[in-house]
Amino acid sequence: MSIEITSLSQLSPDKVQSMVATLSQLMAERHPEVELTRGVFHDLVLYFDGLLNAAIQENIDRVQQSNSLLKITENPSLADPTTSCLFRQIRLLLYRPRQQKH
Repeated sequence: MSIEITSLSQLSPDKVQSMVATLSQLMAERHPEVELTRGVFHDLVLYFDGLLNAAIQENIDRVQQSNSLLKITENPSLADPTTSCLFRQIRLLLYRPRQQKH
């Protein structure tokens, strides 16, 4: 299955901020001496780590949803040719008429 990488500009700002907050908390617990509220470390390291982690999480969510026939039905953009072919084969196996024995 091909994975389409989410554009960083399309990420939810709330998700990015959540990732930044999580990393800030982890860093504050591990290194309380580091200033995390402003400055170079906050602006470069925490922000870009949060941005990349949000993109990774978005793609993980997308892959997990693409394994659900219900989610693909609700959002056809989740399907790719491999997934669609697999679901068609499963459907044919599950819903083909059974032959009765005589």
